[in-house]
Amino acid sequence: MNGSSPPVIDAGISPHWRELEIDGLALTARAFVPPTLEFFDDHFHGNPLVPGVVQLLWLQALAERAWPEHCLDQNRVHSVLSGHRRVKFKQPVRPGDDLHITLNAAAPVFAFTLDNGSSRCTDGQLLYSGQSSAETGKSHP
Repeated sequence: MNGSSPPVIDAGISPHWRELEIDGLALTARAFVPPTLEFFDDHFHGNPLVPGVVQLLWLQALAERAWPEHCLDQNRVHSVLSGHRRVKFKQPVRPGDDLHITLNAAAPVFAFTLDNGSSRCTDGQLLYSGQSSAETGKSHP
């Protein structure tokens, strides 16, 4: 793992993070989707794919790990995610995929892409609002 530690996500739904680089307001990550993730048996039997909501959880965890001052409340405990915009699931994310993920922060909007090496799988924006520490001017150690 280069640059930074991986985001904290329940091991049963987390990809294997291989790289995570944060450069100011840009994040790039690489991750491997193991065939052992707990939802593959039910989503969908015989034709497994990562549910869209799980992909969004991965992206949310990355944003909150990289920029807690914009994505978490003043105490850096609770997410201030308010929604998603322009999300397009273009290609399925499947077991065995090697993913390249980008996040670009222009708080409160965080644009993302998720590619599998040969095509764009998902893109869109995470929207954060509420009283983050960056918005109130308070800093936390």
